[in-house]
Parts: sequence; C-alpha cells; structure tokens
Amino acid sequence: RQKLFIKNAVEFKRYYGAINSSYFFNNIVFIIEEVQADDIKPRVKAFPEVTDENILFLIGKAIAYETLSRAVKQLDYAELPKGLRNDIPKKINAKNGKETDIKNSLSAFFHNKAAQYFLKLEEANNTTRNAGTYILNESTLTEDDKFYMP
Repeated sequence: RQKLFIKNAVEFKRYYGAINSSYFFNNIVFIIEEVQADDIKPRVKAFPEVTDENILFLIGKAIAYETLSRAVKQLDYAELPKGLRNDIPKKINAKNGKETDIKNSLSAFFHNKAAQYFLKLEEANNTTRNAGTYILNESTLTEDDKFYMP
C-alpha cells in the first residue's frame, strides 16, 4: 500500500466524499494499482514524486473516479458501498432496467468524470510547455506555382 497514491479509505473519501468504507477500499486496492499504472504514470512523468498541490489533487480525483468506474463493473453488487448499492435498486425500479445496465451506466458516469480530471491533469502538467508563442512558418508558395506538394 505504500506505493498507492490513495493509501486508505480516509484518503479515498477526500477525493470522493460519498464513500468511507475500509471494506470497499480493501476490495479496490488492485484497481487503484491498475489505474496508477495504466492512466497516471503515462500522463505524469514525475509520478509519484509530484509536489504541485493542484496536480496532486487532480491525480487523486482522477484515480478515485476511474477506480469507481472499474469497480462498479468488476465487483459484485454486494461488495459495492452502501451509497452506490442504494442508488442501483432505485434506478432499476424506476426504469425497469437490469442491474447490469444500471451498473454499466453508473460505470460510464464515473469514467466520464475521470476523463474530465485526466484532461485537467494533462493541461496542468503541460502549462510550462504551452506558455510560449507559436510561430508559423512563412509560406513559400506563390500564385505562379502550378503544383502544390506538401
């Protein structure tokens, strides 16, 4: 767990406030490891030695939401935290949908939210590169040119 960015249920609650369950956190440790390896390390080259507080917060939010997206799909209904379990039957009864359909839509919601944080993370991580001025090359084409070859 020392290699994890989010090390316990209390830290997970900081990034997604509706869940404060140690049992659930123990079940998703392997998913957090996957998200760090698959989604964070390719985007943040200095991970885990990042010191910028804004980037650290965006990393935590992205990990939390992408972990929830994968957990909803991968874990059994009974292993989900109470807040998520209570929402699923309400939606099933309201829409007469299947549990798998509701879990897929909930997973898509969390995945889309994570994608927003990944985009913000990439923007924050690249601010120094994007701060300059872009200079266009002068065109060498003239009106007399008969052919255009890029």
